[in-house]
Amino acid sequence: MSNETEHQLIDQVKSLLEKQFSPTILKIKDESAAHAGHAGAQGGMKHLALTISSDTLDNLSKILAHKAIYQALGSLMETHIHALRIKIINSGQNQP
Repeated sequence: MSNETEHQLIDQVKSLLEKQFSPTILKIKDESAAHAGHAGAQGGMKHLALTISSDTLDNLSKILAHKAIYQALGSLMETHIHALRIKIINSGQNQP
């Protein structure tokens, strides 16, 4: 996958999550290089790390929040993303 295609994937993930959750914090990092040689990496699928904070996720259990994120990403989880590491920050923690 070229750098341009990798950036397109991250932009697409960002767009889907922004649309669904209106996050106050949204960071997406491609960690695929750290998994070189891993079965998922050999197929060209990505290992991403996500940090997100959203009022929408605050009232959900960790399991339901993860499910909501996977649902928002839809078929990308089957076609482009092999692994997604998720860190959810409670939006109340964003306050100074």
